[in-house]
Amino acid sequence: MKETSTRQFLTFVLADIELGLGILEVSQIIEHVPPTKVPHLPQVVRGVINLRGSIVPIVDLGFKLGLDAQPVTKRSCIVIVETAEAGQLGILADSVRPNFGVPVRADYLLGLGKVREKLVLLLDSARLLSPSELLAAAEVIPELPPEVTVPDAVAESAA
Repeated sequence: MKETSTRQFLTFVLADIELGLGILEVSQIIEHVPPTKVPHLPQVVRGVINLRGSIVPIVDLGFKLGLDAQPVTKRSCIVIVETAEAGQLGILADSVRPNFGVPVRADYLLGLGKVREKLVLLLDSARLLSPSELLAAAEVIPELPPEVTVPDAVAESAA
């Protein structure tokens, strides 16, 4: 008997495309907050946020995939993922309904999945940013100039 494994994915939407990340990679989803811009970051990294004391780079995956920019709405959010290469990374997401007519580069994908009778493009988070983009973000963030203040993205909850 052939053993099959089941993976779970968190799906999100960018510019009418529904995408998915492995649920084990996603640490949390937070309300959208404007990232603090930092000089000399790759264009795909829109800035950083302070997430409970950790500085987290925020990636505009829509830009990386060549998708049209979408306005921030009350349903916009940031998906926080854990990467082996750079630690925590935030991915901007919106809530537009999916449409598979827009192409996404195949080298960013794990494959195609089915969620509640809908097809979803499954992303490979290890391939979203090039090594040079990851290194540039990792090098710049610890050396933020003192004039760059990064507000907390999520307020600490009182225990």
